[in-house]
Amino acid sequence: RMLKVDMRTADIDLLFERFDQDRSGELDYKEFLDLLGLAPRGSSGSSARIPPKLKEDTDAILDRIRRGIEDYLGPGSQSAKKVKEVFAEIDRNGNSRISPREFK
Repeated sequence: RMLKVDMRTADIDLLFERFDQDRSGELDYKEFLDLLGLAPRGSSGSSARIPPKLKEDTDAILDRIRRGIEDYLGPGSQSAKKVKEVFAEIDRNGNSRISPREFK
């Protein structure tokens, strides 16, 4: 079963604008955890500096992604093992980073 969350390219661009903290053009695992709302307290580098419009534009997208992952993984969807499995599934080329193309 594949994780499927319908997103437009513009949605993905907004997510990367918000969560690609090092501006590498890809999300590393820590940035992915931040996107899922699972980053350890105090480690989130993005939340304090998000422009209100970007936060508003991305919050609904994030809700869809988080619901999709919970539906896909079922109980225990926030366990480290399951989150790593989702990251690995999205990271199709196995370089430990998720590109916008892989996110689609």
